[in-house]
Amino acid sequence: TQMTNTFAVQPSAWGNFDPHGCDWAANIQHAYRLASVWRAKYPGEEIMIWRVPSSGSPIRWCRADANSDAIGARH
Repeated sequence: TQMTNTFAVQPSAWGNFDPHGCDWAANIQHAYRLASVWRAKYPGEEIMIWRVPSSGSPIRWCRADANSDAIGARH
């Protein structure tokens, strides 16, 4: 079987992954777009994109910043 991953977005200040409070993304490009929305809505708040494997623990994947906003805008 092939392992699939999904992504989720939430403020870094939350610390641990919150599957009930995060925004779920269909793929990494979607996660970049969601992170851009979070950053626009909460200026100055650091936003974390999590990689969530089908089995195992979520992984802090990347922090959203101007670079990830630019990537998201292109997809």
